[in-house]
Amino acid sequence: MLASEFTEFEAMMRRFEKIFGKSIDDETMQLYFNALREVPMGILRKKAEEYLKRAKFFPKPVDLRPKDAAPVRDAADDAAFKQAEEQAIRNLEELRARDPDEWMRRVAVSKGPDCNAIRLHRQFGSRLWYDLNERCWRV
Repeated sequence: MLASEFTEFEAMMRRFEKIFGKSIDDETMQLYFNALREVPMGILRKKAEEYLKRAKFFPKPVDLRPKDAAPVRDAADDAAFKQAEEQAIRNLEELRARDPDEWMRRVAVSKGPDCNAIRLHRQFGSRLWYDLNERCWRV
């Protein structure tokens, strides 16, 4: 789908809301659009019509996707994601070395206070480091 087709997509989803008696907020609408963005609008329109003929519940994105269509993976997006993930890990490792208390606070907020990273940090302290290539903790 093209970004310019969002209005048509939204109208289709609002139709589902009326038929199935469920409303979705703007954030959920955007999540649906992003989940289905690689499906051409013509195919999505056809899948929506088919779904309406047999369904009992509000559709999930998988219900509107052609059966043989797996999400298209873009190598550039994958590379950009991997690069951003590695930079985030490096930033966290730098923070852990510079300010362990702030690192523990941030990790506890996102992963929980009893997560493996915090447990290992408490046990091994500054001897602990994250091996970015192997994606594991080392002492």
